[in-house]
Amino acid sequence: MGRKVALAILLVALAMATYWNALDNPFVYDDLLSISGNLLIRKLQVAWVFVAGAPTSEGFAHGQFRPLPMFSLALNYHWSGIAPFAYRFTNLVLHVANCLLAALVLRRILMVFPIGRSGRVLDEREADWAAFLGSAFLAVHPIHSMVVLLVWKRATLLAGFFSLLAVWCLERLRGIGDTPPPPAGKSSVWLVVGLYTSHLLALSSKETALVLPAMLLALDLWPRPGRATTEHRRARATVLFHAPLWTLSVAFFVLVYPHAARSAELSPLSYLATQMKVVWLYAAMVFSPNLLSADYAIHVPSGVELLPVAGGLGVLALLATSLLLARRAPLPTLCAAWAILALVPTSTIFPIPLLVDEDRVYLSCVFPWALAGTIAVVGLGRGKAWARAGIVVGLVLALAFASAFTVRRGALWSKPFLIWLDAKMRHPTSFHAAVNLCGSLAIEPGMERHALAGCQEAVKSFPDSEVAREGFVRVLVKSGRTDEAQGVLSEGLARQPESAKLLRLAGHLAWAQNQPQEAIGYYERSQRKLPLDAEIAIYLASSYAQVGRKQDALYLAGKLAEWPAPEETSSHLELLNLYHAIGWNDRACAGYRAIGFSVDASPELAAATKLGLESTCPH
Repeated sequence: MGRKVALAILLVALAMATYWNALDNPFVYDDLLSISGNLLIRKLQVAWVFVAGAPTSEGFAHGQFRPLPMFSLALNYHWSGIAPFAYRFTNLVLHVANCLLAALVLRRILMVFPIGRSGRVLDEREADWAAFLGSAFLAVHPIHSMVVLLVWKRATLLAGFFSLLAVWCLERLRGIGDTPPPPAGKSSVWLVVGLYTSHLLALSSKETALVLPAMLLALDLWPRPGRATTEHRRARATVLFHAPLWTLSVAFFVLVYPHAARSAELSPLSYLATQMKVVWLYAAMVFSPNLLSADYAIHVPSGVELLPVAGGLGVLALLATSLLLARRAPLPTLCAAWAILALVPTSTIFPIPLLVDEDRVYLSCVFPWALAGTIAVVGLGRGKAWARAGIVVGLVLALAFASAFTVRRGALWSKPFLIWLDAKMRHPTSFHAAVNLCGSLAIEPGMERHALAGCQEAVKSFPDSEVAREGFVRVLVKSGRTDEAQGVLSEGLARQPESAKLLRLAGHLAWAQNQPQEAIGYYERSQRKLPLDAEIAIYLASSYAQVGRKQDALYLAGKLAEWPAPEETSSHLELLNLYHAIGWNDRACAGYRAIGFSVDASPELAAATKLGLESTCPH
């Protein structure tokens, strides 16, 4: 077995072993809206809407242009339904593919760009090992774990894959890492087509790929030994070669990016000042993974402050140093420039609502990891025996520590409330941590007492939060404190009278109190805001049937019959009760038998299912 094959197998094994414990984790956070609550991925025949610029989901991703990730999610649903394993396994396969492709790309770069002014580059064997080490850290480091643990981050994985593929095409075209350079021919044409196509697919995956032309141009022009002196005279050819890439990015920026990345809460300068601190937080996370969290409490500067100014000057100094020392130390300076350029779309003056997101450093870290691997390999070749042994032990321990931390994080993400409890403990003032902890505790069996305390605190700290108030109401109802729940809900509607979530909850509360006419009013107002919400449609149709509006109930039931069955057992059961109420007994009986005595159903739901079988479908 060749060295390259053996290293590739080892790389795959490392990644698979690190993430295997997390593949069965439930959907959490963004995945609840983009997958389990997203009707748009459930029919392949409507997948074209993603290419047309249609919304990716009803929630946070509304308006984002990411057709390729959304189409892949639709394929996942077509093949395996809503089971989280298949979605997350697909993410893991993409992550492994990125690591293997990164190793190919890095190997070529390490054989061409010297570390220092001595001009020494790695030989083939050294480059294999250095590229493997860089890709191994990409594979197992916990700062990259979000792209596998959170299925929605598939956009980052796909954008990273096609960006690296574009780099590989450029390397082949320029002969980077080839000895001797390949002759021009038909293969060059295909590589050019592959380069442009990869850029288009990267843009179709995530808007951050709009900076890829700058990264490719930097790699193309960065000083390297063995370059023909006449190459500098071919400026026109270089411009013509890169012009389509820049044109595509500019067109995408003008047409799509302003809609995909915007924040009404921050001014461009405030966002830039915040990001000048955040980029150094990312660097700290690499060396101290205990800083990683599901959310972060970041102070947004309201004026001139020392930390943002110092952070911005540090970034500018790093970029300026990279340009000034490019000829003396090509590899380190190229890695620094690559890392800075990769962060440009998310760290400049175009505000993005989420201030910190670990997956933004996914592509940014690829070259720096290779530099770390190169330093280790060079040290192994020069040091004494005891020093070489120390380097080997250090590398093994670093990879083991990173992998163990990622495994631990995968276990943490096995329960939604554990994710947010960890975030709340790390960042007590975080809005998202507080309200999501409330929401996750509200649906966790046996956690009513903790849910009451957590939700009460969240509502007190963030009274305008729909999620916190909704969770608090649900827990109060579950605890039998209906009057208190009504008061909390009324206060919320007074603050936000058109909140779709609170209106839906008010409808549920009225429906549970056998007030169908009042429930209809709330449900109808809520449905105007969330027309694709199956839960609202089911209970609205049931309310129609209860007050004798059979035609309205039949109309909604007909629409619901075309939608996928609800995943939540209680909503599914109510849908079957609706079918029974309007006389669709065959459909109701088939559904009752299908869900039967589901192990996921509570005893009350199981008893209700049995009652439905006995009353509607007698043997």
